[in-house]
Amino acid sequence: MTASGRGWGPWQLSDDKRRIERDWETAEWYYVDLETCTSSAQVLDWICQIAGR
Repeated sequence: MTASGRGWGPWQLSDDKRRIERDWETAEWYYVDLETCTSSAQVLDWICQIAGR
């Protein structure tokens, strides 16, 4: 977790707590909208897809 307690490695929870996001050191952000995910499997699938880029 980050020092703020809102992150996991390169991922962090957004301020509005409705998405997780990642900065790829290129100033390009990727988001996973947690409100559209209906299971933990969907969240994991999004994370794997983004991590594969």
